[in-house]
Amino acid sequence: MKIHIVVEDDNGKVYEGTVNLIPKKKSGGTGSRKPSSPEIKPDKGVASEIDFSLQARAFVKKYGAKSMTGTKKFVLLLAWMTKGATNKSIVVQDLIRQWNKMTEPMGGKYNGAYPTRAKTDGWIDLEKTGVYRLRSNWQRIFRGK
Repeated sequence: MKIHIVVEDDNGKVYEGTVNLIPKKKSGGTGSRKPSSPEIKPDKGVASEIDFSLQARAFVKKYGAKSMTGTKKFVLLLAWMTKGATNKSIVVQDLIRQWNKMTEPMGGKYNGAYPTRAKTDGWIDLEKTGVYRLRSNWQRIFRGK
């Protein structure tokens, strides 16, 4: 089957093309598909195995801190400091000290709103005032939002 598509962008420029479509092969079963669970798709350069042996600056650069929000950068740095362990806690003063050593890759000075937003997004838990730990779903920071 051939279809012809015409699309106009916001600037008034028109694009068009013709495409040959082929029928999709049916898999066995009733034909209804069970939705797959969403995959965690990290930013560019992130392997399926995260390399926590890197130094902090190299870690945040490799795993996309430049393209992340401050909240995601907070979680990323917390992940580096805990080596991804969800049972290890970090005092926020230690995290702030590390953050401020590398303001260029982190995009500026630390902001106290970052942990609050990370808790709201469900990526970290507050163990007690000023002490944070990762939640098991922290790698969702690599998804676009």
